[in-house]
Amino acid sequence: MPIVFSESIFQLCKEVYYVSDRRKPFKTVQSKGITLPASMQISDEGISMAASDRLILMDTIGEVPEANLLKFFMHYVDQPFQNYGSS
Repeated sequence: MPIVFSESIFQLCKEVYYVSDRRKPFKTVQSKGITLPASMQISDEGISMAASDRLILMDTIGEVPEANLLKFFMHYVDQPFQNYGSS
């Protein structure tokens, strides 16, 4: 069963484009970091991020509050992804 997103979900951004890329994590002291594609707009003031053990969702310009991004991630990304993997 395909996942269908209503248009209202995407009203958070003015322009939607998708980037799919495979990146290799690198060590940064005790954590791991990743590089972001140069084509992405990235705020100097900070980003919003939600993550699980396998997925990361980022708002690289920080317009979406972290609490809202986390709710979206848990409802529309993480749970459907877990269901997709088990089917």
